[in-house]
Amino acid sequence: MKKVLLVVVLAFVCALGLTVPVLSLDGAVIPVYFEPSVDTVTLGQQFTINIVVGNVTTPAYNLTSGEISFEFNPAVVHVLSVTKGPYLASSGYSTFPMSPTIDNVNGSVKSAAESIAGGHVAPTGIGVIWAINFSAVAEGSSSINLTRAWLTEPPGMPENLLPVVITNGTVQVSAQGALSGLVTEGDGTTPIAGALVNLTQDSVLTASTSTNATGGYSLIDLPAGSYNLTVTKTYPERPTKNCAPNTTAVIVAGGTQTIQDVRLRHIADMYWDGEVNSFDLNILMAAWNTCEGDPGYNPVADLVPDGCINSFDLNVFSQEWNQVYY
Repeated sequence: MKKVLLVVVLAFVCALGLTVPVLSLDGAVIPVYFEPSVDTVTLGQQFTINIVVGNVTTPAYNLTSGEISFEFNPAVVHVLSVTKGPYLASSGYSTFPMSPTIDNVNGSVKSAAESIAGGHVAPTGIGVIWAINFSAVAEGSSSINLTRAWLTEPPGMPENLLPVVITNGTVQVSAQGALSGLVTEGDGTTPIAGALVNLTQDSVLTASTSTNATGGYSLIDLPAGSYNLTVTKTYPERPTKNCAPNTTAVIVAGGTQTIQDVRLRHIADMYWDGEVNSFDLNILMAAWNTCEGDPGYNPVADLVPDGCINSFDLNVFSQEWNQVYY
């Protein structure tokens, strides 16, 4: 019970930005683990996995220094770099990092170490102590196993080692392709979250996802080949604001990541300048009272769409008049 109360008190003190004194959490065992613990990547991809200390139930505490070593399968992944994370430096004191020895022949990284100047301690909490940048060099699976995870409290001698529990990681490298990109407004910079991203091949849906808060999407484990990428965005509470679907032909190569960014326009923004104004009205008027096959028919002005430019399209346009989207 004392241990639980002490963890809560320390978390509250850190949240207030106060200095945390050197305290003991009654020998609480600090989790040390990889994040993500299981990662699936594409052949040829560079990716980062973090080594994290502490979790919600058992935060790290009293750390003044740390040293890690780990092993991996060099036939599947290589380590490009190992850089210090922000956790120890979050103490506000200077730190001294020591670069590890990276061996991509035998599959090991030895003695990545960092110490806080003056024997001070890092704040109690959760944090990244090392960030590992990998490259996927072949199809297959690689375990990432910590062979050393030394965390010490002041003064940082062998007798000052803190108790830890280690959770190792796994990386799966796929030879299939991947497709990713950003979905934005017409300006190419304003992200569109929640857009539906569909990938079809020969009119058959192969994969589907939605864009995240920053407009990003990712589709993995795709067989090599030619696809159609269709992106749509609807606004159920205001359908007149819907975006016109954008379909793009893409080629996905095996073992690589293809980047395909997509821009969308709102249906009433026929001129594609981010607002509904007289330029759009001119386009609608030029195609007024025409249908598919007629001279002057413009599918961009078919806002409903029903194959003809008529009062239904005018109704949509009038509800979006003077709207500014970006």
